Amino acid sequence: MLRRHASIFFGSCSRETTRPPRNRFERLLSPPSWIEAREAIVDGEVVALDENGAPDFSLLQERISELRAGGRRTSGPLVYQPFDLLYYDGRSLLEVPLESRKRLLKTVLREHPRVRFASHVDAQVRGRLLAEEH
Repeated sequence: MLRRHASIFFGSCSRETTRPPRNRFERLLSPPSWIEAREAIVDGEVVALDENGAPDFSLLQERISELRAGGRRTSGPLVYQPFDLLYYDGRSLLEVPLESRKRLLKTVLREHPRVRFASHVDAQVRGRLLAEEH
């Protein structure tokens, strides 16, 4: 019998600190049924969604405050937006080009209501940036 075990850790870290990052969202996607992998390191961000389904940083701050206080959720749902696959089933992907890692990530993500792939540059944002240059 093949036994699968996976852990997910949400937090942030910096090179300036030796303290481990705090896990603010430990129950968001545990167990990690949203990815087809025995082992993976996925980079992404947790966002809170507004009533239109768009990320809203102020709502995320509200949710973090609610989680700290142990209160009931009053702001929008939290979603994990993975955008890079750094390690996959025994292989470091750090030397693989970013676009190739993103393509692989898209193929191993399973449908999940709390996960949505974050593309490299959103097409609308790219269009606005190009329009501003001209």
